[in-house]
Amino acid sequence: MPSATRERLRELIDALPDGDLEMAQAALERLLAEDETSRTATYHQRLLELGVVRRIPTTEDMRRPRDFQPVRFDGEPLSETIIKERR
Repeated sequence: MPSATRERLRELIDALPDGDLEMAQAALERLLAEDETSRTATYHQRLLELGVVRRIPTTEDMRRPRDFQPVRFDGEPLSETIIKERR
């Protein structure tokens, strides 16, 4: 943003009464939140298009308890195998 624009915004903010200043702050915070939501949605859409994910989990999905069952196999733990291969 050019410095002249920043300076003009500062002048406008300084001229606002306290009540209006609070409303302006709330409006700016809403705009920032909308922008973040838009960027996140664009990012999720791109992940879907590239086939990186099949679907984007919802808030409900994340709150639901998972039915996790570890995979069992014979032999030494996988972590030990990784450590040995990195040496």
